[in-house]
Amino acid sequence: MGNLLQLIILAAIAIYRFVTERSSDGERTWVFQDPAKTNPGFEPTAQAWTVAPPPSIQDRVHDEVAGLQQIDPDFNELQFLAQAADVYMRYLACDAEMNAAGMTAIATPRCVAAYQACAANWEKAGLRRVVHDMKMVSSAIINVMLDGSRQAIVVRLVSTGVRFTQDISSGVAAVGSPQSDYFTEFVTFVRPPGTTTPKSAGSGGAIHCPSCGAPTTAGEVKCPFCGTQLTGTGGTWLLDHLSASAYT
Repeated sequence: MGNLLQLIILAAIAIYRFVTERSSDGERTWVFQDPAKTNPGFEPTAQAWTVAPPPSIQDRVHDEVAGLQQIDPDFNELQFLAQAADVYMRYLACDAEMNAAGMTAIATPRCVAAYQACAANWEKAGLRRVVHDMKMVSSAIINVMLDGSRQAIVVRLVSTGVRFTQDISSGVAAVGSPQSDYFTEFVTFVRPPGTTTPKSAGSGGAIHCPSCGAPTTAGEVKCPFCGTQLTGTGGTWLLDHLSASAYT
């Protein structure tokens, strides 16, 4: 590598020392000119090219969260992560029972339909889910996406516990292990564009029904008191997609 760089420098110096000069007949010709004669202080040096490093994930996420807060001033990152962890644990509870209907209060119709199809395939194959002793270990926002169709936040959630698919007839683990293990999932939460966080929720307080004013739980689709639809209002983030990779 050093020899290659040295050859490049020498070639650059050679080109530099040849300049064009107009002859008596008007044609331009190449002539040698020693820069040391016209510039006694000339010393050839290698050019150090530098490229600015890309921003870190933390810096990028900080900027993306700041962009969300410009349109939703009461969005609170810690409050959101607490809500995301709670919704995820409720999802796992439904997963333990293979209960897709129970997810309708916390997930989008697309997510519920996808799980329902998966559960149907398990049942057809004589399999069941075994999920217990699940505990959250950590959570972190890794991406914020804002466009005209939705607001979306991807969260990396790390949990520990027992979670596998079991063959009903033999009791053997078909997918996964019956031993307690760590699980990392990238979960996408969405809400409609233009949705903002209520001031009370942004400061850690309760979310209230916009119709009757009763307190509601984060992620509820309907007010438990008056039945008003809450999806897409007041900071409700619904689980939309789960993946083992941040890019799928």
